[in-house]
Amino acid sequence: MKKILVVLLVLAVAGGVFAQEGEFSFSGTAQIGAAVDLDPLPGKDVVATSRPTQWNRLYDGWNGIKGQFGINYSRDGFGAGLTFESQYPGDGEGGNFQGNLNYGGENFNFQAQAPLDELIAWGGQSSFNALWGNYSFLDGIFFLEAAYVKTGSDFWVSDTTAAFRNWRGWDDNSPIAAGDHNTFTHTGDGREWGGADYIVGDIRLQGLSFGLMMRDIFRKVGEEDFTVLGYKVNAAVDRPFVEGVLKNMIFGLKFEFNPIEVAAQFLMRDYGVYLGGKWFVGPVTVGLSFMGILSPSIVDVKGYLTDLDDPYFTLGDPDKDGVYHLNGYAEGFKSESSDRGTRMKVGGSVNYGADGFGASINGFLAMDGNKTKGTNDKPGYKSEIGVEPGFFYDVIPTHLKFKLDTGFYFYTFYASSTQVTSGWNNVQFALTPQLFWNFLGTGAGEYGGTGIAIRYKLVGGDATKARVRGLNNKFDVNFKWSF
Repeated sequence: MKKILVVLLVLAVAGGVFAQEGEFSFSGTAQIGAAVDLDPLPGKDVVATSRPTQWNRLYDGWNGIKGQFGINYSRDGFGAGLTFESQYPGDGEGGNFQGNLNYGGENFNFQAQAPLDELIAWGGQSSFNALWGNYSFLDGIFFLEAAYVKTGSDFWVSDTTAAFRNWRGWDDNSPIAAGDHNTFTHTGDGREWGGADYIVGDIRLQGLSFGLMMRDIFRKVGEEDFTVLGYKVNAAVDRPFVEGVLKNMIFGLKFEFNPIEVAAQFLMRDYGVYLGGKWFVGPVTVGLSFMGILSPSIVDVKGYLTDLDDPYFTLGDPDKDGVYHLNGYAEGFKSESSDRGTRMKVGGSVNYGADGFGASINGFLAMDGNKTKGTNDKPGYKSEIGVEPGFFYDVIPTHLKFKLDTGFYFYTFYASSTQVTSGWNNVQFALTPQLFWNFLGTGAGEYGGTGIAIRYKLVGGDATKARVRGLNNKFDVNFKWSF
C-alpha cells in the first residue's frame, strides 16, 4: 500500500508541474470479439466433442476481450503517458498498468515503456515492453539505433511476397492461411517473447542506404527468447559472442530511384539471402522477391540451445549423432551441418489500388528440406506453388468495405529420394471474405477506429490425409469503440 501511495503522490506532483505548460490528451479503446469454430475436428463424426465451439477472441486472433484507457502529456518533442488495460482472458494477470516515456527530436529519439504494476509489486524491478533509442549524425547521413526491446520495424526491405520468417520460425505462411511475411531484419509484432534486441548502423545517402544489424546482443542470461532465425533459445549460461551474436549479423542495402526500388539482406549464419524489388506505375505496383536459407546449421555450444519447431522435418537420430528428433534440445551437438536442407522461396505480386477499389494477385514457389531424408509419414522435402488473388470494394465509401482474399496451393513431397504420392494433401485452398463497418462514417477502411468487423476463414483439404496447412472453418465478429 505504501508503494502505491508513493506512486500516486509522485504522479499528482508531476501533474501539477506539467499542467503549467504542455498539453494533456486522453484516449480509450474497448474491444469485444467472439470466434466460432464450425468444425473443431475435421473428418470426424459429429459427436459432442466435435460440435461447433465458441471462445472470446479479438480480430488479431491473439488477444481476448479488453478495454484500455490512456492519459498522455506532450511538450515539444517530449511525451509521457499512463495506460490502464484490462483483458479477459489475460496472460495470467488479466491486464496491466503501463508507463511510457518518449522523445522525438531532430537528431535523436528514444522510448521506454514498462508495466508499472510489476514495478510496484517487485520493488523496482520490471521488464520492458519497449526500450530503444537512435541517433542521426552528419545531417542524417549516419543512423545508429540500439534496442533492448522493440517491435514493428524493418530495415532494407521492399517486396515481401517471398519472405517467410514469422514469429514462430520459418514457416512458409501466406496472408490467407496464417499470416506473416517478414525478412531477417523484422523486429517482431508484439507476439514474440519481448520483441527484438539489436544494434543497427545505416549509411543513408540520397536514394541509397546500406549498413549492418547485430541481433541478440543485449539478451540477459537465462532469458527465453527467439533468435534471428526464429528458433527458441534458453540461454542457461552466457551466450557465446561469436556463435550467438557475430554469426547472426545481417548486412543490408536498399536503392530507391523512382519508379523502382531494390533491397537486399545477407544473414551470415546459414547464408541467408533476401532480395526484393518494386516497380511503381501509377496505381499499379509490381513486386518481385527471393528469400533463402542456403546452408542451414544447428549450433549448441556451452548451453546455447536451439529448439527447431517443425511439423514434418526430422533432424537426425539421437543414437547416432546426439540430435533429438522434433522439438528437442541438441545437447553437445556442435556440428555446422544439418539434415534440414536448403529452404528457398521466390515470389511476385501485382497490386492495383484506386479510390474505392483495389485488386491484387500474389504467386510464389517454395522449396523446403532434403529429398534424401524423411519417411512417407514425415517427408524430408516439400515444394509448394501458391496463387493468391484478392480484391476490396468500398460498398459505401463513408462506411462499408468488403474484402475477399483467396489462395490455391499445390504440393510435392519427397522422402528418401522417392516422391510421396499418397497420404498427403497435394492441393489445398483458402477463402477469407470480410466486412468492415465504420460507425463514424469517416471513410471505409479495415479494422480500426469505432466499428464492426465480420470475417469468415476457410482452409480446405482432405481431412483424412496429412496436410501442410491446418484445416480451418471459422467465423468471428468484433466490435470496437475508440476515442
